[in-house]
Amino acid sequence: MNRCSTRAGKWDKLTGFQQQIGLMAQGLQRGTEGGRVVPYSAPSEDLRRALGPKVSVFLSDVETDPWPAGNISALAAQSARCSF
Repeated sequence: MNRCSTRAGKWDKLTGFQQQIGLMAQGLQRGTEGGRVVPYSAPSEDLRRALGPKVSVFLSDVETDPWPAGNISALAAQSARCSF
């Protein structure tokens, strides 16, 4: 088992523990306010829980612009690859 494997699921076993996940996270980073769709001011808990060493996350600047400094680096440290 390689260092990225956190649990031995059926798909992991079939792929020799090489499964990678791409997460298009835009929907996890938006909510509604006054009937308008708005980006969250920090990474959501759902996004944080979804990350791991086998996950690549993809977000646009619309979602990340309002975040405090350091949040993108913190997410990158929790995932395999980040693309913003």
